[in-house]
Amino acid sequence: MNRQIRQVTVLVLVMVLALAASLTSVQGLNRPALWESSSQQGTLTTDSRNARMVYAQFGTDRGQILAGDTVIADSEPSDDAYTYQRTYPGGELYAPLTGYFSTSFSSMTGLELTANSVLNGEDPSLFSSRIKSLVTGETQQGGAIKLTIDPRVQQAAWDALGGRRGAVVALDPSTGAILALVSSPSYDPNLLAAHDSDTVQSAWESLNDDPAKPLVNRTIGGD
Repeated sequence: MNRQIRQVTVLVLVMVLALAASLTSVQGLNRPALWESSSQQGTLTTDSRNARMVYAQFGTDRGQILAGDTVIADSEPSDDAYTYQRTYPGGELYAPLTGYFSTSFSSMTGLELTANSVLNGEDPSLFSSRIKSLVTGETQQGGAIKLTIDPRVQQAAWDALGGRRGAVVALDPSTGAILALVSSPSYDPNLLAAHDSDTVQSAWESLNDDPAKPLVNRTIGGD
């Protein structure tokens, strides 16, 4: 009898361990990036129809993007399901750099995309900050990105184009640092970052139908 009990106990233990391993695989090891399409991921966690995960990804207190000491992208508290609203104080002047962070489209472009892991606080370099948030219970904040862009040079380049179609890239000859990166015509990323889907859809259609192609970053994409 004791032998049978031991056998049953071992069998149950093996089943529990197998179940635990399966759950770990589903919940942790197989978790893909949140901005990948659901067809790529094949998981409920990142399915674009999963509102909870969309709110979690696009409702974070993202870090600032700065041109020198000038804030060109920021997150402000909002009274809706997303908790935070992404704003772009520099508007069209810096749009080719910042890109946009859209809750309506569950998408991002420009630095919002390429520096996403830093801005949303998930980059390995911010590990200590995440641990601190877990210990203190404070809201996890994203890291800031500071550019070599000089706001005065950026504005001067924009003014020089005078609304004409074209692009300007200015470099510091001694260091190679980018001081200005301007594409004209441009667009206001605040319109695409709005939380009202109708506003965003209308702006998107208008920008896409514009023959001047304001969404094209001419500094890197040509015309």
